[in-house]
Amino acid sequence: TLTAQDPRSVKFVGLTRISSGAVGDDLFPAPLPHGGGVIFSSDRHSHSLKLYLEEDGKAGALRLTRGEGNDIQATVAPQGGEVVFASDRDGQWRLYRLSDLGGSSDPQAITDPELTALHPSFDPSGERICYMRRSPQGRWEVWIHTLADGTERFICEGLFPEFHPKKDRLIVQRARDRDARWYSLHLIDLTLGRERELVAGADWGAVNPSFHPDGTWIVFNSVREKSSDDAHPEHGDDLWCMTEDGRRLTRLTETARAEWNPVWGRDGQIYFTATDRERAGIWRMTPRLPESPQNQGAPAMLGMGTP
Repeated sequence: TLTAQDPRSVKFVGLTRISSGAVGDDLFPAPLPHGGGVIFSSDRHSHSLKLYLEEDGKAGALRLTRGEGNDIQATVAPQGGEVVFASDRDGQWRLYRLSDLGGSSDPQAITDPELTALHPSFDPSGERICYMRRSPQGRWEVWIHTLADGTERFICEGLFPEFHPKKDRLIVQRARDRDARWYSLHLIDLTLGRERELVAGADWGAVNPSFHPDGTWIVFNSVREKSSDDAHPEHGDDLWCMTEDGRRLTRLTETARAEWNPVWGRDGQIYFTATDRERAGIWRMTPRLPESPQNQGAPAMLGMGTP
């Protein structure tokens, strides 16, 4: 088990592969905020990853980006109509803003060309994004970027941040300084400047967290090592979820294939990447979760130091 507590399994409905490409890999799902479709990265038509929009009830996928380099890790504004994503089209990973989902406008760079930036996530207002940035010392850091004026704020060390859908909080993937082998998930309260570790393991990693639309649950995927002499971390393992206070650890999938990069859409469905016949595709499912418990008796949050 992942922790000392007994993880439970949960039933789900509507497990469906939703990306329709015949060749190539489909990765990094970003569901539309009002349902009805998903943006993802694919190399189905080229040797690099581009953004595509697959809409429910429409045949094929609309290509959103072109040009050189790879376009990955899209996030859609809560109000819809605007996308921020990471791209190395200029030779360095940085963030770009796309204001037209019809695929007719050119993306505009919004972060420093000299600093590696990945994995953007919108705040509930659509006015800010959090993202991960590599420091000059080589450590990954979490920053917040205000779209209107470009101002930035350092938050903490960590990777793959995501904003809480209702509160001024972040969920962040972090490694222990004393043992960076496996990652755990931390909840960052931006108002109080406090941090709490929610889930961790001695021989596995918890990665790629994403909030339920009401913020009461968090989905993530576990990562383990292959049992072989040349063992190395797999791309993904199973999908899990837990409540916002780190309780009710629940296994969502238990298959031989890898499942990773889960995103909880506002339609209540979980979108994720999974391998099928040696190709990666975009899938979705709807978990039937029990009612969230009250947050009584939750562990106290640890104070977070200033940078």
